[in-house]
Amino acid sequence: MPEDSNADQPLLTPEAEGGDDVLAALAGALAVLEENQRRREQAIVRGNALVRLRREGWSWEDILLREEPPRLTALLNESAQALTHASSELRRSQADALHGAGVTLDRIARLFGVSRQRVSSLLRVRRRSGG
Repeated sequence: MPEDSNADQPLLTPEAEGGDDVLAALAGALAVLEENQRRREQAIVRGNALVRLRREGWSWEDILLREEPPRLTALLNESAQALTHASSELRRSQADALHGAGVTLDRIARLFGVSRQRVSSLLRVRRRSGG
């Protein structure tokens, strides 16, 4: 698959992808990745500041009790949760699209590297949520 030469320009937005659930989920995942990039940069600055204070002899109590929001741990947690949610939505929409096109649960499971039961669960969750 060729690399996109305009990779830094958003091509998708979840709202603009009306009837295509996979495109909408992909747009959501890309938006999360962009937001996580911002969080990552902020977390690196925060982390380096914590290291610097500790090396200057500050106690962990003084460092952590004076850390201003958003705390490093909050940035990391927000990034992980957002990525987990976006990945789940994308995987569910892909499984649904493949199954809707007649691909067997076994083949989808092999493609995703999960069990057939996991694919069945993804599709059940998708149907219950109205996807």
